[in-house]
Amino acid sequence: CIYAHSNSPKNEVEKIIRIFEATGAILCKRGLFGQGLFCFQKASNLKKQHFSENAFDTASSLNSFGYVSFLKGDYPEALNLYKNALEIMENEIDRVKNQTLMLDETEDERMLEQLSETYHFLGVLYSTLGNYVEACKHLDEAMRIRIQLFSENHHQVAETYAAISKLNVLRCYYPEALNFIQRALAIRVGVFGELHPKTLATYSDIGLISVKMSNYDGVAERLELALEKIYAETHPETARLYYAQGMIYKVQGDFKKSQESHLKGLGIRRKIYGELHECIGESYHEIANTFLLQGKYKEAEEYCLKFQEVAMKIFGKEHPLTALADVNVKAAYVYLNRQELEDESNERTPKLFEELDQIINTQRDFLGEDHIDVCLSLVITGNAYRYTKKYIEGIKCYQRALDIAYNKQDF
Repeated sequence: CIYAHSNSPKNEVEKIIRIFEATGAILCKRGLFGQGLFCFQKASNLKKQHFSENAFDTASSLNSFGYVSFLKGDYPEALNLYKNALEIMENEIDRVKNQTLMLDETEDERMLEQLSETYHFLGVLYSTLGNYVEACKHLDEAMRIRIQLFSENHHQVAETYAAISKLNVLRCYYPEALNFIQRALAIRVGVFGELHPKTLATYSDIGLISVKMSNYDGVAERLELALEKIYAETHPETARLYYAQGMIYKVQGDFKKSQESHLKGLGIRRKIYGELHECIGESYHEIANTFLLQGKYKEAEEYCLKFQEVAMKIFGKEHPLTALADVNVKAAYVYLNRQELEDESNERTPKLFEELDQIINTQRDFLGEDHIDVCLSLVITGNAYRYTKKYIEGIKCYQRALDIAYNKQDF
């Protein structure tokens, strides 16, 4: 590492700060959070040592620490840090406006760039936490600032397009999601070229959206090509490509290849993040699904429980991903215990239906009445009613699920 001396020129110190911040981001993406945090702390200390106390520098440091917490899966801490950074930035901008202070063009652009970054990551966090209204608001503001500051073909604009695409996937707005990720791809090809990791990794997002829209033409081939060209085996984007490949194989009915791809991706993610991260739960969830579709309910239950454990530790009980994990556990339980459920004297049955109702209520509160996760939970609840010979209640659940399904383009 390069250290700045007390008599170093200001522009040299600024370069060193940027080096520390960029290195910290790279290390964190590799899962080396301790070393990444060290770099961010060094950058923060240099700002304090060589420059007068600046509100935007303080907020920038909070953003860096929030980024570490985000990648580690500590979302409440990340949200707190980013919200504090945003408050500091907005107060500083108001102070400058009220005092009619003149900033040089470079300083003004730097402030706006940091502000857009904060809005962007707050949008991503709110999206992850299931607060889609706040996610839309913050991502729209990030987009407005970035287009004003740069141009519509800037790589930071592509990042926000990709984030908006992911938000639309979570809300089951798949055509809109595809539109935004294709915009991101066009920018990345223009800025980075066809073989850059950012460009190649975008195909994983397109592949996942294509799965949701039942459009598989050429997707598997593009993902295979991207995996051949990706620059590093142990990298988050490589794991994401394997995840997308696993999804394609699953919908094509090749469960063995699907599991192989998901297990490869899971192995990479474990090396990077350890056991406690959202994407680890994501891999567990899809591996469980491949077992469920094959009727291997015992194996499915094992991975469902792993997914549930990760979701509970990260998000707590009241969260849509935890609810999804819970309903998967219930699905495996229903299929494994059909004979017990058929026994009218089984004391576990009333508790099962109570828990399924709680799951559906949580999903509705976070995602709305017509979300596809609600549809899935209704189908599983209908199955449970069918096995307990409560056919009228089962038909009602299936009918409500069918009503949701008819309104979704991926059915």
